[in-house]
Amino acid sequence: MAFSDLFWKLFIPTAIIAALAVLIVVTSLAIAHHAPVPRMRRRGTPIHVLVVLGSGGHTTEMFYILEKAYEQKDCTYRTYVVTSGDKFSAKKAVDFEAEYSKSLKESGHADIGEYDVITIPRARRVHQSYWTAPFSTLQCFWACLLVLLGRHPGQKQLPSQYLSVYPDLIFSNGPAVAVCMVSAAKAIRFCIFIYRWITLQGHIPTMPKLRTIYIESWARISKLSTSGILLLPLADKFLVQWPDIAGLRAWWGMKKTEYAGWLVFGTIASMPYSLSGRNVLVIGGSRGLGAAVAQRFASEGSNVAINYVSSKDTAEALATDLSSKYNVKTITVQADAGKRIEATNAVTTTIEQLGGLDVVISNAGWTKMTNFGDLDSMDDDDWDRCWNVNVKSSFYLFKAAAPTFNANPDGGAFIITASVAGVIPSGSSLAYSVSKAAAIHLMKGLAQSQGAKIRTNAVLPGLLLTEWGQKFPQAKIDAIRERTVLNKLAEVDDTAEVYVNIAKNSSMTGQTIQIGMLSIFPSQAIDVQSSYQLQIPGLR
Repeated sequence: MAFSDLFWKLFIPTAIIAALAVLIVVTSLAIAHHAPVPRMRRRGTPIHVLVVLGSGGHTTEMFYILEKAYEQKDCTYRTYVVTSGDKFSAKKAVDFEAEYSKSLKESGHADIGEYDVITIPRARRVHQSYWTAPFSTLQCFWACLLVLLGRHPGQKQLPSQYLSVYPDLIFSNGPAVAVCMVSAAKAIRFCIFIYRWITLQGHIPTMPKLRTIYIESWARISKLSTSGILLLPLADKFLVQWPDIAGLRAWWGMKKTEYAGWLVFGTIASMPYSLSGRNVLVIGGSRGLGAAVAQRFASEGSNVAINYVSSKDTAEALATDLSSKYNVKTITVQADAGKRIEATNAVTTTIEQLGGLDVVISNAGWTKMTNFGDLDSMDDDDWDRCWNVNVKSSFYLFKAAAPTFNANPDGGAFIITASVAGVIPSGSSLAYSVSKAAAIHLMKGLAQSQGAKIRTNAVLPGLLLTEWGQKFPQAKIDAIRERTVLNKLAEVDDTAEVYVNIAKNSSMTGQTIQIGMLSIFPSQAIDVQSSYQLQIPGLR
């Protein structure tokens, strides 16, 4: 028999079987999507709620939603599912429960119920290879099954008043583990349906309720997240917070997404602004000051997006190191922030991959070492590049981040790296000094005009002995040091600390923080290099 004949004899039946299998799955999901969800709980009886928590922004958003969603007299048992290594979400759950219990007692409810926090494996670890991700996803799926069946080793025994170990409601809002949890709930319900169909049984008192509610993150403005796309045919109710993604469905015949408006505003006073779990984009974050800033935010528990223009290997090495050392999520984003499209893409990529955005460090910079007073030392292209990178990049980034910041429950922080050269005519070039002065004025204009939810400030470093700073002639470095009040140059780590402190401060906007030099000689230009020629792209 010819190989081609054998191939077609095997291929055609296989293709038919595969097509029938796909048709059965699609039809089953469509029927299940519109079938009435089991409602066996009597009115007034307690509700068991299971909440799937992600990292950072997902967790913070979920607790604001739960503050509205919880019915105080009914939700007497709450199960919170977090993934391994996510101490931030576990702590948030404990803090939320403490405030929730306090509010119940103050409102006169004697029965405040109980709660449990369960840790399961991650569906995919940070920087994990896609080749091994299916195995960790299966491990996560199995753990979700154990949780729903009440058999997870780290799970408390459910109180005796509950007839079933299964949760009544499952809330999720975006993390990858939500796909595993909702899929596990769907699988259990399908198995129960088959069992009832085969045995011809009717109502089973302990039949799983397992109603699933998926709430797409507020950071998803114009398109669904990957988790949302996967859960679109699975979730019983799919809520979105932006009208542009309302009315979507997996395929014809399926339920559509429902617009619920913004669900992320809450009033829990016990949740102060913390950088733990926040999502931070550091422009120019692969080297020098930017790398130090990225490290400081990671040490605070923030997820960090490290932007670079050409230093891919350096950025990826830093991202891997921070993720391993501080157990946070890190990504790298290639973009020239001086170009509008690339700056916008840097913001949207960060939001999509980290799940939100809370802080932007606008740290792009470019200059060319010249004689400060030589008007011919920089041509039109040099002036334009200085303006694009040192000024317009901040405008592009702010404009792209503003919708997300305004939607965040806690707003956002936008911090521009300017320079003391923007206060005193000085520095590597006249164009650089002028552009940094413009950056300071841009910061003040944004702070004044763009509302109360975006805290916009600027850091003004003096000379820093980073990789580029050490290229100055020693005589010039000494001359700058002698002009400082403290008789020392600013430390890079001290400067990076300023960014963290500004981001934490929820009461400051429109301010400049100068570090390393003091503006007490406004009439003196600091000639840092006279005729020393050196061009340094990405200068900080």
